[in-house]
Amino acid sequence: MGGSKPIAVALLIALLPGCVERKILVRSEPPGGVVLLDNKVVGVTPMTADFSFYGTRKVEVRWDPFLPPEVPPFVTAAETRCLYPPWYQLFPLDLVFEYVWPFTITDERVFDFQLALRGEVDAARADEQLEQVLKRAEATRLEALSEDEETP
Repeated sequence: MGGSKPIAVALLIALLPGCVERKILVRSEPPGGVVLLDNKVVGVTPMTADFSFYGTRKVEVRWDPFLPPEVPPFVTAAETRCLYPPWYQLFPLDLVFEYVWPFTITDERVFDFQLALRGEVDAARADEQLEQVLKRAEATRLEALSEDEETP
C-alpha cells in the first residue's frame, strides 16, 4: 500500500493541470488593418493571437491596399517590444502555475496603433522639408554675402 500514495499524488496532479494563456491583443484606429506578428500575417484588427514564448516581438499593422479607392489609404504602423514574463512565469514558479495550479491565468499584452492618413503624414513631411530647404537657402545666402564682402 506504501507505493500507491505516490501514484495517487501523480494522478491527482495529472487531473488538475493548471494553464497559463498568453495572448497579444492588437487594436487600431481605424479598425481593419492587417496584423503581422513577427513578419507573419495573423489577422485583421481588432484581433487576439496566442503566443508561447516571451521575448522581443514585432507587431505591425498595415492598411489593406486592396480596398476600394473610396477608402482612404493609411500609413503602416509598427512596434517592437520586449515582452517580459510576469512573476508567475519565472522558474521554478512557472512549473507550479503551468502544471499544478487548478485555475487558468491569462497574460494579455495590448498593442494599440493609431493609423494616420497618408496625406496627413505627407503634409507633415512636406513642412519639415520646407523648413530644411529654407535653412539651407539662408545659409547659402549668408555664405554668398560674406564672399561678396571679401572680394575687392
